[in-house]
Amino acid sequence: MSSAGILRRVPAPTDEELAETLRPLIAEPSRAAIFCDIDGTIAPIVDRPEDSHVRDEVSRLLGSLGRRYGLVACVSGRSVAEARRLVGVGA
Repeated sequence: MSSAGILRRVPAPTDEELAETLRPLIAEPSRAAIFCDIDGTIAPIVDRPEDSHVRDEVSRLLGSLGRRYGLVACVSGRSVAEARRLVGVGA
């Protein structure tokens, strides 16, 4: 079975379910963590990995989130140095 078939069977959350899921992020941001993938999420998928980039607005948003939340992490199969260069924020 393809992953697309699985995704079609998972219903989208209702507004109420989504609000309930996000409530801890809003109520206690210092105790919450946000994880995001780099390639394909905060940076577009490109033919050559060395051509990838994270837009400046996204880097600024990640910095802002990092000041608000207990942990903001970018997950990648790239080296730490390359991931830091792409994201444009400090450790």
